[in-house]
Amino acid sequence: KRLTPYIEPKLKVAPKGDFISFTTNKGGKYKVWTVNLKTGKHKRIHKGGIKYYQRELDHSFPMIAWHPGGEKISYVHERRGKIYITTVDLLTKKKSKILFLKFDKITGFAYSDNGNTLIISAIRKGQSDLYLYDMQTRRERQITNDPFDDLMPVYADGGSKILFASNRNSDSLGAAAPMTLSHNNNLDIYVYDLE
Repeated sequence: KRLTPYIEPKLKVAPKGDFISFTTNKGGKYKVWTVNLKTGKHKRIHKGGIKYYQRELDHSFPMIAWHPGGEKISYVHERRGKIYITTVDLLTKKKSKILFLKFDKITGFAYSDNGNTLIISAIRKGQSDLYLYDMQTRRERQITNDPFDDLMPVYADGGSKILFASNRNSDSLGAAAPMTLSHNNNLDIYVYDLE
């Protein structure tokens, strides 16, 4: 099999540097792969999607994130209009799946440094906002709630801060939002302090 023509630009390196993960998309049918860099062996851990012949392909799924321990990989995918985050333990081969009913789409996610929390950029009711998701309690807490796009969140500074891209026109989350968005739709990087 030749994977090269179908590889998506979503390559992720495991925290320990011993695995990489990537996705392929062939006409709408996508797959999530892991490669053991010590042995060179690759393994498909997920497949999904529908083959499209005349439609534009949706390259937004699947998204990948490594657990900070490096033994688990998580990916966001859709199935029958529902959004899931599936986590695969590479040592035990066990999979766990979380269904997100409140979100219309997840546009980005990342693990905290301790692996207990996810920061998720998601669309709910047509609005892109940030949410903290506790992996033990399976509850989310909304961080932003405004008409601005909040995208590509990552943890920083030992997990005490969140960096994200946004087209907001103020550096304060509590500032009153205008009824119309600015014509300048450029994204800037913002920091949210969790402490």
